[in-house]
This record gives sequence, C-alpha cells and structure tokens, in this order.
Amino acid sequence: MPKVADDDVAPTWSGHWFAQRIFARRVRPVCQISYHRHARVGVGPYGPVRLTLDHAMGTQPTAGLRFVSGTGWAVLESQAILEMK
Repeated sequence: MPKVADDDVAPTWSGHWFAQRIFARRVRPVCQISYHRHARVGVGPYGPVRLTLDHAMGTQPTAGLRFVSGTGWAVLESQAILEMK
C-alpha cells in the first residue's frame, strides 16, 4: 500500500499502472470496511461456482493508504451480504 501512495513510483514495479491512475484521478481513501467472510467453492454442471457470505460488517474513517486496527461502527448488524458467482 505505501508504494501506491508514493508520487515517484518506479516504472518497473508491476503496480505502476495502478499508482498512476490513483495519482491522476486524485483518489484517496476516506473509510475502511471490515467484515467476516465465509467462502465456498465448487464445480457445477457449467463450471466453477463460488458463494461468499459477508457478515459482522463495520466501517471507520481513514486518512491514508494504511489499515487501522479495530472494526469501527457496526453496519447492517443483523444482515449479511450474499455473493454468488
């Protein structure tokens, strides 16, 4: 993460293209999301399948490209997010 925030990223770094886009668009993080994930994978008649359930979601403010410990404020306390691919 610190490399992405650097204004002078080496062009040989594999994430250089991403860092350039972040810098050009002046994108910056404003919050951090946390959650617990249960993931399941398998194979169906049409190929691979994946199911994830995210719960115990929380959010907290952040001022940079770094992770802050803790879960912050609870979001969707009695609900979960289901994703199927």
